[in-house]
Amino acid sequence: MVVAVAAVALLAGLWAAGWIPGSGPASSTAVSYSTAATVAASASAGYERGGWQLIQAFGFMLHAGSSLQLPSFGPVCPMHAAPGMNGASAMFPGYGNPGAGVSPGWEMLFRNSSGTLLLVLVLNGKAQVVGDAYGSNCLLYPFTRGIPTSVLDSTAVVAAINVAGGSAFLASHSSVSSVVGLTGGTTIHAFPSPPVNATWGVMYTSCGMGPEMMGTGAAFLGWANATSGVVLNTTQTSGACMAAGTMPSMPSGAWSWPPS
Repeated sequence: MVVAVAAVALLAGLWAAGWIPGSGPASSTAVSYSTAATVAASASAGYERGGWQLIQAFGFMLHAGSSLQLPSFGPVCPMHAAPGMNGASAMFPGYGNPGAGVSPGWEMLFRNSSGTLLLVLVLNGKAQVVGDAYGSNCLLYPFTRGIPTSVLDSTAVVAAINVAGGSAFLASHSSVSSVVGLTGGTTIHAFPSPPVNATWGVMYTSCGMGPEMMGTGAAFLGWANATSGVVLNTTQTSGACMAAGTMPSMPSGAWSWPPS
């Protein structure tokens, strides 16, 4: 159960980041984590004083395109927009292959030695700095480890999780959206908490987004050690789809279960 709640915490953290359903472009260029991380690191290198280390990454494979509002880390850890990003929202492409492990849209979160956070978006293979967040109230992120260079690419991890049940879920549900998330782990052992070690999480959901959200739906979640590729656990849940103002929507019990 510890592993389950940890993976849920990893993915649930994204849902508070300000992602809002909308309409986006139909065409897209999808890339894997390794490509997205490379272009994001290049974009971050010259921003402010530099020294950025990647600590989290999320890729979205959405059944329908969406509009991305400028994220926030909460009122006590405000985001400061990069030049040209004031009040902006990014058009986030849709993608029709949720189980491929590649995405047209990635969120990359960096941190430097002073504790400042930097958010970079990679859309259709091109990176853009969204802004940074800093201050003594950004409490969680100093305990987050950097993502090691030895982590497996998203394509390899998603393939392993598909063998462990993901492919069967995709085959039995249409119009699925997915999210892949990678964290470097944490230095604290609180419960519930994000994983201690570098971990990939994969989520598939049939609930839909915004106006197309279904009344009921199902979800599959799996997570794996990010350096060995060993699948740690998988679970499925179903029920009433909940509209949390973010995307994609999930069954109402998705964040509360312990796996059997």
